Amino acid sequence: MSELRAPLYQRVLGSAWHELPAEIREMHDLRSGLTAHGTAAVERGTGLLARLVETFSSAQFAGYGRDEHLLCERFGWLTFAMALVVEGGRLELVPRRWRVFGISIPMSLCLRVDAYESVEAGRFHFHVDIRRPLTGLIMRYRGALSRPEPI
Repeated sequence: MSELRAPLYQRVLGSAWHELPAEIREMHDLRSGLTAHGTAAVERGTGLLARLVETFSSAQFAGYGRDEHLLCERFGWLTFAMALVVEGGRLELVPRRWRVFGISIPMSLCLRVDAYESVEAGRFHFHVDIRRPLTGLIMRYRGALSRPEPI
């Protein structure tokens, strides 16, 4: 398969892609589109920053230049460059760099992100916890997804 035609996470992970459980690989194989169903719980903190977060959407892309081999995710004016780490059957997304309006900010000032994907009882599970030191929770979302069985 051409490197550019491979799923985004496969391109970033390289050979570690094959260490992922099948349920996680299937959820990230978007070549033919993805339909999934499931449940999620979303919690929002009470601080000012948490109240500023309204519509929540992001775009992911493969890093380049200094961020090569990292997964980048852009949330409006914030961009996080994260290492994808396969460990113990989980896929952990570990922030390595971040930018605000394209300007690099020291990691000591970075939001704290605990993000991983796992498989429990044969289902894909996700967990993302975003918080700010001293002020606490900004947002947490977690849940489980399944792809429908082929007919």
